[in-house]
Amino acid sequence: MSHSFDFGPLETRAELADAARQMLTPLLPYFTPEGSGIRLSALAGAHGEPTASLETFSRALWGLLPLLMGGSEFPNADLWRRGIVAGTDPEHPGYWGTLCSCDQRQVEQPAIALALALKPGVFWEPLSLAERDRVAAWLYQTNGVDIVDSNWRWFRVLVNASLRKLGEKWSLEQLESDLNRIDEFHLVDGWYRDENRIGDYYIPMAMQFYGLLYAKLAEEVDPVRSAELKERATCFAKDFVHWFSDDGSAVPFGRSLIYRMAQGAFWGALPFANVEALPWGEIKGLYLRHLRWWLAQPIFTESGVLTIGYRFLNPAMGESYNAHGSPLWALKALLPLALPGDHPFWQAEEQDLPARSAVSHQPLAGMTLCQDAASGHVFALNQGQPLEGWPRHCAHKYGKCAYSATFGFGVAAGASAGRAGLDCTFALSDDGGRHFRLREKCESPAIENGVLSSIWRPWPDVEVRTWLLPALPGHLRIHRIRSPRELRSSDGGFAIDRQAPGFAELSDHAVTNDAMGSAIFDLHGQRRQTLQIHEPWHHLMWFHAVFPVLFGDHPPGETWLATYVSGWPGRWSDETAAGEGTGWDIEVTDAAIVVRQADKELFWAPV
Repeated sequence: MSHSFDFGPLETRAELADAARQMLTPLLPYFTPEGSGIRLSALAGAHGEPTASLETFSRALWGLLPLLMGGSEFPNADLWRRGIVAGTDPEHPGYWGTLCSCDQRQVEQPAIALALALKPGVFWEPLSLAERDRVAAWLYQTNGVDIVDSNWRWFRVLVNASLRKLGEKWSLEQLESDLNRIDEFHLVDGWYRDENRIGDYYIPMAMQFYGLLYAKLAEEVDPVRSAELKERATCFAKDFVHWFSDDGSAVPFGRSLIYRMAQGAFWGALPFANVEALPWGEIKGLYLRHLRWWLAQPIFTESGVLTIGYRFLNPAMGESYNAHGSPLWALKALLPLALPGDHPFWQAEEQDLPARSAVSHQPLAGMTLCQDAASGHVFALNQGQPLEGWPRHCAHKYGKCAYSATFGFGVAAGASAGRAGLDCTFALSDDGGRHFRLREKCESPAIENGVLSSIWRPWPDVEVRTWLLPALPGHLRIHRIRSPRELRSSDGGFAIDRQAPGFAELSDHAVTNDAMGSAIFDLHGQRRQTLQIHEPWHHLMWFHAVFPVLFGDHPPGETWLATYVSGWPGRWSDETAAGEGTGWDIEVTDAAIVVRQADKELFWAPV
């Protein structure tokens, strides 16, 4: 059972400040005896204790700092100041320790450094000279060790920028080196590559978010780069707006989804850096609707702390590096609290989403974002990524064909059809369905002429090429399998809640409840249509999820498959579900495969 907060309508700055206090207060009983950590449970993640307790302590500052900067009060803020003093004192039992290369403590340093630099009256000025020296020295350690060559570079940038602002020792050489490396990650128009990934939420909630923080910190000392980062954010906003639904929910994709409303932290970082990438009223609407959607979900424990999960507690969605306090990065979304009430962001009247095209091709993200005008359904078609094995549930988080703000997606509890998390994706088995392999480590991903495509090799001697294209309200999938042996395929639709009011099986290819419906149709290939139940705890949105799926057995050689998949917010009828799959004409010749609807050619590919 989730803790019952009274967040109110979340329409004003005062209501948001009160929500911040409500989310911070449940952490207070969990301070460690040493005072330099917050230990919520025994779930310490890959980095173990005491680093996990430092992580919780530090990430809470992402909510506390803007609250205090904006003039609001939190009566226990001194606990964090005393914790910083203890954690940076080598003689204190709560000492955070000496940093190693690629150390999780580097990830947690920026929130501490920013608190000192941006609210010095609370966190810095009360310290003695000896305490300041120790705090600054502990932060400076990051310049003497290696760091992960990814979005982590921003952590060292923000530490050095904060030390510079405090007048303490900092490294210009390291700052410039890290900023130059981050520039190499930038692709174009505000999109970045993070390690070998593109398109996940580390772009808005890390690359862009930290870039806007630095842009604000460095307006006077680094004006050229500050202006460039703001311009990148302005370009990025034009694409990112397509990832959100009218109700504030966002399309889930990629790793670290347990950070929840950090998905929309970018919209709060824009006003902090005074970047009006869209009209202030539109930014405010995007920001507040996103917070309202998240804070209406059962995402808290009975004691009021954020759980590991997505729309509810489901630890299967976590990563190996997630500990008990990891979800507190969600508090990055509270950054606008740092702004005064007369800032134009807060003064603007909240506006609806701007007019958007129904289909937005975003090759820099490897996605095509779709919005069905009739239903409001927002979903992404995914060309595929060159990832394999990492992170946890990699194929589910990065390789599925479609990702939906309404329907979410599931992950695996095992390898068999009933446990492999086969919704929204294409998978193959070479042992009759006992073990399925999902699409991952895609080759030659591309978006050309409105069609997404990539190649995947589940085994070295098997090649699968998949094409995806919008066909609103749904989408088309075309698969070409080349295999020397017999294979079984699974092509899954969107999953819905089978315990929701009004749940019904309309046919073997469609399900509905009072809130939504989902259907899948075999357009070419003569596959068996059925329904598949998800393993409990392994879907982002529904504890008990079910989805329509197509299973097929294919002989050695070349096989072509064509599928239409549709999901629709709102209750379906038998007639609606049946009508979704009609009007298609599939022609396969020795030269090509052609897909038409109502005599309009939608897809052509050479055989």
